[in-house]
Amino acid sequence: MLLINCARGGVIDEVAALEALRSGRLGGLGVDVLPAEPPKEGHPLLDALSEPLNLIVTPHNAWITPEARQNIVSLTAQNILEWKSAK
Repeated sequence: MLLINCARGGVIDEVAALEALRSGRLGGLGVDVLPAEPPKEGHPLLDALSEPLNLIVTPHNAWITPEARQNIVSLTAQNILEWKSAK
């Protein structure tokens, strides 16, 4: 089983997830957000990155593909045009 959190920091118990990963009860852990951004020194998941685990921690940017960025730009431009035309 894989566990992926790209919603909010603190949604999962990160220490418990790390223990499950280390014990083999969890096959992989991917986290795109931590409870504190930027993370503090000594965060257990960041410290565990040096271990041979199926663990990925990204700096809350997994959503930012080129397509997602273009979609945000297009939606913003559309919202501005609609706002201007409503005046």
